[in-house]
Amino acid sequence: MTQSTQTLTQSGMLAVLLQRQRSKAFQLARRRVHRERVRAAFWNTLTWSRSVFTAPKLVDGPIHT
Repeated sequence: MTQSTQTLTQSGMLAVLLQRQRSKAFQLARRRVHRERVRAAFWNTLTWSRSVFTAPKLVDGPIHT
């Protein structure tokens, strides 16, 4: 008795593999976007606080009338 081996397409495994590959690609893209947003928020906070401390101060001078 001979047993035939199904192809990936016939067994449905191709669809499963492609779906996993697609979901992994979306997951990686989501992670990258999240990392970029967190990094941007961190640097914006850091540069904002630095500008607050290094900004020129207003000095009260003599009042001319």
